Amino acid sequence: MKLSDKELNELLARARAGDKSAEDRLLNDYRTLVKSCARSYFLAGGDVEDLIQVGMIGLWSAIRDYDGSKSASFYTFAQLCVNRRIISAVKKAGRQKNKPLNDAAPIDDETEDGAEGALPDNDPLTALLEKERVGARQKKIEDKLTALEKQTLFLYLDGLSYGEIAGGLNKDEKSVDNTLTRIKKKLREDKSGT
Repeated sequence: MKLSDKELNELLARARAGDKSAEDRLLNDYRTLVKSCARSYFLAGGDVEDLIQVGMIGLWSAIRDYDGSKSASFYTFAQLCVNRRIISAVKKAGRQKNKPLNDAAPIDDETEDGAEGALPDNDPLTALLEKERVGARQKKIEDKLTALEKQTLFLYLDGLSYGEIAGGLNKDEKSVDNTLTRIKKKLREDKSGT
């Protein structure tokens, strides 16, 4: 169902105010946009689902940052944010400096005859386990972190410096450092089961 401008602006305002149902509605309504953007790219070592997840983060950023007083429609702005986020992930995955890490095999899976214990990269079980791991991590982030913590984390994962994050969020660098420390603690506590 297509939303009117008034309904869209109401949903955006509610989502920015922390209304989870409004945010979920927008994320669901614009998921098709994310899927169509993701299909246009190739992610080294990943698949379309990985790009869709990256694109959903771009959509979430668009919801957070859209300014209705500008001339661009929300759809156009969201498409730009999604594409930028996906392009950034594709470029990052393709960097040669990550090649040794991307190609590495765990030492403990190898036997004297070579990597017999390791599963091949195209193994369906490996792909399934990786998708489950990514999904669990995404759920942890969604459930455990506040809106500010999510924003800070996404900016940090985009490679922004503490100063750039602080400027973008209108916070000081110490506040950014404290927020990142809190995020690490929350995600670590959850991992250990406390």
